[in-house]
Amino acid sequence: MTTNILFWMQEWYTKQCDGEWEHHYGVEIDTLDNPGWHVVIDVESTELSDVNFDGYTMENGNDDWYFIEMKNRQFRATGDPSKLEFLLSNFKEIVEQHKNK
Repeated sequence: MTTNILFWMQEWYTKQCDGEWEHHYGVEIDTLDNPGWHVVIDVESTELSDVNFDGYTMENGNDDWYFIEMKNRQFRATGDPSKLEFLLSNFKEIVEQHKNK
C-alpha cells in the first residue's frame, strides 16, 4: 500500500506550523524551463535542522535526471518532469530516517 505523497506533505507541513515557523519558512514547488521541477523545503526548527548531505545526481539524458541535497537547513531537489513524486518521496524518506533522533 503506497502513501499519497501530497497527503503526507500536507501533514508534515501542518505539524511544522506553530504560529511562528510558517511566517519564516515553508515549502516551494516550482517548475524549471528545461523542463523540470524545483523543490525547496525549509527544515529550520524541525527535526532535520542539523541534517546535511552533499548533493547526489542521476543523469540518464534530458528526460531522466534529478539532483537532491540537504544544506543550509533546506532540502533542495530538481528533476525532470516525471520526478515530482520521486523528489517529495525522497524528502519523506529523510524525515522518516531522522524521526525522533
